[in-house]
Amino acid sequence: MTDDLFPLAAGELARIENATLAFCDLWARIKPPWPHNFDGTYEDVRAIDYLDYEGVAFPDCGIEGAALVCGEVLRRAANLQWKSDYCGDWYITSSYGIAICPVTRVHEFFYAGIPQFGKFLWFVSQAALDCLRFIDSEHQQILYGFILENEDFVHGLDLTLKALQLRQR
Repeated sequence: MTDDLFPLAAGELARIENATLAFCDLWARIKPPWPHNFDGTYEDVRAIDYLDYEGVAFPDCGIEGAALVCGEVLRRAANLQWKSDYCGDWYITSSYGIAICPVTRVHEFFYAGIPQFGKFLWFVSQAALDCLRFIDSEHQQILYGFILENEDFVHGLDLTLKALQLRQR
């Protein structure tokens, strides 16, 4: 699959930077509950979910821009690369088994309507879980933190594991 993905040109990556700056500017214009500068960390995801929860209209980059900002957080945490396919869809990838399309995954949560709140945190938690077995232990620790920070996601995992254990009996 990754043979069909192509590195993004540096100019294309400006789309992520522009989305990040747009969310940073929006955050500064509201009365945010905590200070934040959109610096490529998990706090970016929390801030975007807060904006969504409060019904604050996203900047012009919209949900897609928010997905790219969250994808960049995951890319940095798991030491991945941005690539695109022949259709122009963007993925965060590795040469060893990871290909995640942040925009598509975030849209899945919005179309499904589940979870009602915390869709961006849920995306990052699910994607972090998907990456765990493919990355080195240093980056695994960061992704464990992303997963464990999301109590609703962990609760959902726990329920799923219990259901699987019941089926094995």
